[in-house]
Amino acid sequence: MGEKFMNDLNGAIGWYVHHQGLGHATRFIAVAQRMRELAPDVELVGLGSELPKQWDGPWVNLPRDDVPYPRNADERGGGALHWAPLMHRGMRQRSALTASWLARSNCQLFVADVSVEMLVLRSEEHTSELQSHHGLVC
Repeated sequence: MGEKFMNDLNGAIGWYVHHQGLGHATRFIAVAQRMRELAPDVELVGLGSELPKQWDGPWVNLPRDDVPYPRNADERGGGALHWAPLMHRGMRQRSALTASWLARSNCQLFVADVSVEMLVLRSEEHTSELQSHHGLVC
């Protein structure tokens, strides 16, 4: 993200941090530290089920989408999605809380790392998106 873009933001950036592995949280913390230097007035809000130890900013705690593990569900949406277990209570709550935050916040940009299901949800809220495919920004 360019410095001019950061200075033009007049609302929050939401960053979805999935709990699988450490890469999502590591990338979030690295970008957040740099953003605090370049654009200290831009609010960065993390959304996820595991608060990174290094994060001291705003956080929306989301329920897990894999507990209990979805045994009889198509967790990949027929192969079209990264992880979106159908009929899973945690996934439903996670989606509802994210949609609620998007609706009440002044979110200008929503960042998701691989999580297509969160970007689909984001599009329903008419918010700009940035999706990263394990290091490649699209």
